[in-house]
Amino acid sequence: MATRPLPLFSYAATVGIHNSLLLFTALFLPRTSLTLFGNTSNFPFLQSASSLDRPQPEFLEALTASPPLTLAWLCAGVSLISFSWGVRVRRQAYEQHKPVAKADFEAKKGEVEWQKQGTINLRKSFISTLPVAAIFHALIVVFGAPITSYHLQTFLLALLLSLLTYFPTAYVLGPPSFAMFKDGQADVVLRFTWVRIFAEFKPRTDTERALLYPVLGAMIGTWCGVIPIGLDWDRPWQAWPLTPAYGAIFGHVLGSLAAFSVSFIYLLAQANIQATAELDTIAKAPESSTPKTKATKAKAKKKVQ
Repeated sequence: MATRPLPLFSYAATVGIHNSLLLFTALFLPRTSLTLFGNTSNFPFLQSASSLDRPQPEFLEALTASPPLTLAWLCAGVSLISFSWGVRVRRQAYEQHKPVAKADFEAKKGEVEWQKQGTINLRKSFISTLPVAAIFHALIVVFGAPITSYHLQTFLLALLLSLLTYFPTAYVLGPPSFAMFKDGQADVVLRFTWVRIFAEFKPRTDTERALLYPVLGAMIGTWCGVIPIGLDWDRPWQAWPLTPAYGAIFGHVLGSLAAFSVSFIYLLAQANIQATAELDTIAKAPESSTPKTKATKAKAKKKVQ
């Protein structure tokens, strides 16, 4: 089925609101710990492992005083933002694929079925987020995270990654099924859709691009965020896993901006191709063109400009 491009202004507003909320959550929500607890001196397991007597900007003190609390606030905020992001992207994807000409009864019936499927996707995505977080936890340990310590911090980082990458995607597309021989045709198509997008990196629509790029950005940001931890500066912000967590959020933001930019370029290219095709059609018309044809030609030239 042919798809229409995402509405440009609606898509821009969605990306802008989503990124603004993510940045606010990353920079300001963890400061709530100071309001609720005052300090974390009574909670030794929440203390930072890095030296706290190093000079740092005052703004960072609330973020670095307790990495577990900071990660917990990030997970709480990102869970709500990811749900909102999934709702908006799923709605825009539905508008892309919805047939233009349809009877009112059929349109309402399709809307009801779409909403039912959304409820099913939400329930399955919520249930499967924790198992996916456990998989992320194991992968993070394999790639060098502490094995015998920092279990809470590592799991919170894995949960944050699961909320940023898996949860909204599973809500929009539907959670993938891993059973190989008992699935119906729809489950097989869904599984291969996940493979095509996230293994082959071949998104076909603006919606798939809006899902893929933030995931790639979050994973790359997490990987790059580990680099400062290896430096021997012993700063409070180097405590595990602050830099990977913030790298994941900032990478997700950059990925969503990249997805919007690429979709915008594709939209301009598509409009240019369409206008050029109209000009070619008009140019091949007989010389004795009617005034109406001449007006159409002038309109097409203006569209290209």
